[in-house]
Amino acid sequence: MPTDEELYLDYLDKLTGAKPEFQLISKEDNSPPVYIATYQNVPKNGVFTSFTLGLSSVDYEHWQYARPELMIRVNSTDISWGLAVGTVANHARGKYGFHLTDTVNFNAKIAHESEMSAFLIYHPLDMNKEITKIKLPGRTITLLQMIPIYDGEMRLIRENGFEWFTKLNPDIYDVQRKDLSIKKSEIQNS
Repeated sequence: MPTDEELYLDYLDKLTGAKPEFQLISKEDNSPPVYIATYQNVPKNGVFTSFTLGLSSVDYEHWQYARPELMIRVNSTDISWGLAVGTVANHARGKYGFHLTDTVNFNAKIAHESEMSAFLIYHPLDMNKEITKIKLPGRTITLLQMIPIYDGEMRLIRENGFEWFTKLNPDIYDVQRKDLSIKKSEIQNS
C-alpha cells in the first residue's frame, strides 16, 4: 500500500504532467525528512515549480482540517527559489502554522538574480482551489503558494494589510519586477 507521501507525489506528477527532481532539505537523520520536488519548465518554458514534501508529515496543534505543503512558481531557472521554500518549511515545521496572508522573512537574498528576501503566503493563484486540497488516507494537504517579495513590501504588507499589495497588481512570478514599496515611498514623499 502506498504511503501518503507517495500518493502526494503521484498527485503532483499528474497535476504537473512531469516528473520532478528531488533535493533533500533536512539533515539525513531528520525524520521524517523534508524534500523539495522541482518541476522544470512547468507550466511553461523558463518557469519552474517546486513543492515541499515533509512539512505536513509532522503535527502542529492548530492544523485541524488540513496540513500545508508549500509551493513556489517563478519565472526563473534558479533552483535557489525552491531551496529557500524548502528551508523555510524545514525550520518552521511543527512550530508555525503557515497562515494565509502572513509574511515570512528569509533574512537574506533568496537568489542572486533578485533582491527579494521574503515571502507572502497565499492560495496558489493559478490553480483552482479544488485541486489544491489533496485528500490522502492519513491526512488532507492544502497547497500554499510562497510568493517572493521585497523586504520593503513585507513591511508595508504587515503595516497596511494584504490588500495594499494586491491593489498594485504585481506580477508575482517575475522575480525581477520593481519593488512596490519604492512606489509607495515615492507617493508618500510627493
